[in-house]
Amino acid sequence: MNISVIVPSIGKKTFLLRALKSLENQEKKIDELILVFDIQENETTNEVKSFLESSHLNYKILFTGGSKGGSFARNLGIKESSNEIIMFLDEDDYWDPKKTLIQSESFKDQKCILSFTSRKVVSSKKLEKTLRTVLVAFNGIAFPKIMYKNIVGITSTVAARKKELIKAGLFDEKMPCRQDYDLWIRMAPLGNFHGISDPLTTYTVFDDLSQVSSKYKNHILAAERLIFKHKDLVKKHSVNYRSFKSEKWFAVAKSARRTGFFKALPFVLRSFILFPRISYLILFLPNFIYKRLGV
Repeated sequence: MNISVIVPSIGKKTFLLRALKSLENQEKKIDELILVFDIQENETTNEVKSFLESSHLNYKILFTGGSKGGSFARNLGIKESSNEIIMFLDEDDYWDPKKTLIQSESFKDQKCILSFTSRKVVSSKKLEKTLRTVLVAFNGIAFPKIMYKNIVGITSTVAARKKELIKAGLFDEKMPCRQDYDLWIRMAPLGNFHGISDPLTTYTVFDDLSQVSSKYKNHILAAERLIFKHKDLVKKHSVNYRSFKSEKWFAVAKSARRTGFFKALPFVLRSFILFPRISYLILFLPNFIYKRLGV
């Protein structure tokens, strides 16, 4: 079973080289690397190309023309890929050497269309220290559970069948954030999902809030689009609409909480009124406790 790995990049050289080295160190060799630069060709892209030329990776470098966004870059990579199984790795993140070896086993089950792993979380300021580990424990039919919670998580943990990625419609390039979750929702009715408890992916968070997903105004737009976009799916499958909407606004609350409690308050109250969950109250904890939890 052959694997293509798609890496979108805006030229964060240090992080990107770390990610690419983790691909080179995989115990199960990847068959194709597709590196998609969402910037113009420059000194950084040339340095990365030199690194790849000296590696044993079978690679292809694509350019979007610049500033098209991560979804456009991933979709371009999917369309240009040659293999049945697609894996994603963001340039900020990296993999354990056993990731492709272990994760490829998921697809021996023909019903499995998407596999995802647990992940370690590190800070961009202290890359050597694990802040926390996010464990996953799901195996089977993800729909309708996926409507109420992103049980898959981030793109860098995911491997999926190319056929089903295309059938689901690929990443929505109009989504300001949560593009991954939107795609997992659309894929869930097509087959089984397989979660791997081993933390085979390391995810980097940025304390300066430079990551798009940390900007809560984008989360507001994403919540509105997710609610509108999937309303027919909610009705067709008798999904609890209030619970579905509640999760979307709680995601906004979590993002806003990083900028301050009072920014988050309207959204956590909206979430709680729609569908009360005790877990929502975590956002009311004092800052020094909340930051340690790293929600």
